[in-house]
Amino acid sequence: MDSIRVLAASFGIMAFSFACFANDNGLSPRELAKIPPEIIIKPSGDLSKGTKPHQGIASVAASADGEHVFVAWYGGSWGENANNYLMMSISSDGGKTFGGVDVVVRSPHCGKVRCFDPALWRDPAGRIHLFWAQSGKVQFDGDGGVWTSVCEDPKNNPFKWSSPRRIAHGVMMNSPTVLKDGTWLYPIGIFYDDRSIRSSPELMPGAHCYASSDGGKSLVWRGGFLPYNNQFPEHKFVELKDGRIWALARRNSNFPIAKIERGELKILHGADAGICQSYSKDGGRTWSKPVISPISAPSTRFCITRLKSGNLLFVTNPTENLSWLEGKSAKKPLMKAYRNKLMAYISKDDGKTWLGGLEIDDRNSVSYPDASQSEDGSIFICYDRARTTEQEIYCAKVTEEDILSSKLVSPNSKLKILVNKGELEFKKPEK
Repeated sequence: MDSIRVLAASFGIMAFSFACFANDNGLSPRELAKIPPEIIIKPSGDLSKGTKPHQGIASVAASADGEHVFVAWYGGSWGENANNYLMMSISSDGGKTFGGVDVVVRSPHCGKVRCFDPALWRDPAGRIHLFWAQSGKVQFDGDGGVWTSVCEDPKNNPFKWSSPRRIAHGVMMNSPTVLKDGTWLYPIGIFYDDRSIRSSPELMPGAHCYASSDGGKSLVWRGGFLPYNNQFPEHKFVELKDGRIWALARRNSNFPIAKIERGELKILHGADAGICQSYSKDGGRTWSKPVISPISAPSTRFCITRLKSGNLLFVTNPTENLSWLEGKSAKKPLMKAYRNKLMAYISKDDGKTWLGGLEIDDRNSVSYPDASQSEDGSIFICYDRARTTEQEIYCAKVTEEDILSSKLVSPNSKLKILVNKGELEFKKPEK
């Protein structure tokens, strides 16, 4: 592989130019996707700006003390294609304000290789991990690749990031889960069914489970399952109090589930059945048959994570059907479901029922939430808004008490904190 370069601010513009003219040495886009990207620290010029007409799909991680809040997303083009790159903005005042773009992750072969779908995470030792995917095609080249870089000391700025490292095939859009025995489970997905690379189980399409018993130094594939109407699994693992692993995965609910009953077509699940679920009793090695989750939601990424209190946090775009909050399944197959409004809920019984209901954002086209909690109990929730028209990235700072009260009751809580708005314009080439 090529040598890895972590570039300082003074080389920001040079990196931008180099990225557009790197020699591919006759390698295919899929092969180029396995070459490490450049991590550009404190970029200047155009790379210091958010992009339009497309940017979104954000992730967040807060330092343990809550002073530094890292938010990453991707853009860098007119849509989802091989020109995409990652951007990160870092708040050093506890999430009150964010500046421009502080970090860029970009392939030296942009235009043939895209960097996309970031996931940020603070591990038990307090380190901040940045994960992302690289693919040598317009969207997904079949095997993709999950990469990572680690900030060992997220308390002191300027922050230093380790050399990028490829850890698995696929795409990982949510953070790892730490089990009671210390194992880290990574929710890695294969998006599409590409028969040309289906040579081993971990390359089969679906929601996969990788495990690390050495703090992320090495990963081992354990197992996986195929969600109904798999397209973008975007799954997340939760270890339940009884020891089972609960996996929630996005499914393509644009395809209703139906059956013939007494000679008539009966729709069982429609647009509000955007989540399916499966369970593992052996740490992710084998999985139960996936079923439609009782949670009513559109087909989009959601956020679920365990808080310091032991309760579960769930952030989603709500539908008109709220029966799942009481543990009831009463789907309305013909009901419409949209990426409008974001709500946060708390469960005290391992996801059986959900309490509270704090409105994080009341607007349309708000989606892809992610969350991170600092040691003082502050919960940082990030998301994008109108990624192809407004190109806005937001963060909210709330507490568990706010969510349970369905309103802000904590003095330091705040909603709709603007992280970034697209400025640098990319125009789609004329055919």
